[in-house]
Amino acid sequence: GCSISQASASMMTDLLTGKTVEEAMELIRIFLGMIKREIQDMDYLEDVLDEASILQGISNLPARVKCAVLAWHTLKEAIEHKN
Repeated sequence: GCSISQASASMMTDLLTGKTVEEAMELIRIFLGMIKREIQDMDYLEDVLDEASILQGISNLPARVKCAVLAWHTLKEAIEHKN
């Protein structure tokens, strides 16, 4: 993948390590909400998403949004379709 997808996946892995499935799904929801510009409170995003909040600016680059959300969507789908 491109550098944005690799960086996003790395940040996601760091953020979600040790979290429950429910916590992970909530953080995925928040991250995707940030990218869709549904959540814009930067202080909140920094508190919850830590370094992944830096990807908020990607929402201004439509051609790169898919790169940033690839790993997050993949994990969400895997969780929703397990079993």
